[in-house]
Amino acid sequence: MARQWSRLRSTITIIYTPVAIALAVVVVVRMRTGIAIADFTVDPLIVVGGAPVYTGILSTIGGLVWASTMAICLFGWATARTWPRSDQSASFLLAAGIVTLVLMVDDVFLGHEILYPQYVGLDERVVYAIYGVMILGFMAAFRAVILRTDFLLLAIALAGFALSIAFDVIAELTNVAVPAAFLWEDGAKLFALVSWAAYFIMTTSQYIQGGARLPAPDPGERRS
Repeated sequence: MARQWSRLRSTITIIYTPVAIALAVVVVVRMRTGIAIADFTVDPLIVVGGAPVYTGILSTIGGLVWASTMAICLFGWATARTWPRSDQSASFLLAAGIVTLVLMVDDVFLGHEILYPQYVGLDERVVYAIYGVMILGFMAAFRAVILRTDFLLLAIALAGFALSIAFDVIAELTNVAVPAAFLWEDGAKLFALVSWAAYFIMTTSQYIQGGARLPAPDPGERRS
């Protein structure tokens, strides 16, 4: 047991510190605002009450897809950064994981709709512009890497996100509540998300398989 503790001490610190911080924040918010702790910890359907179990099911699945894609990209980065060659593969996967994280936070926590406009003071259109600059910057920085991949799925993903945003903006400008609008907006986003996930999962897999066949660095080269 003592040997395991010594070996896992840093890992335990890394994985449990964020949990402790999150719980501490909940307690502080409870003390300052009086919001029930259950509002932070239980499932939203229980807080709302009376909502059917299928409420928001596609949104929940989308959050899982976002998280899976981010985790795979970051795992690929952690693997690629040890390869005995110098290219942009590791940086590309790290940046992809970070971009996916940002988009996941927006989707899961209603960033452009509620979180940033109400609590940060950023207009929804400004948030969209920031995301656009982020994605364009990502593609420009790693265009050489992207062009060596099967980027058709990435193109479909970007087109789907653009369509989803367009439907959202049109619905707000026209101020017309059409039930089918949700299908068009959320459907386009779902196709985009699946394409985004498939592209980065396939690309990460290809990089890892390619890197695994690379020769290990010569110990003599490390000393030189």
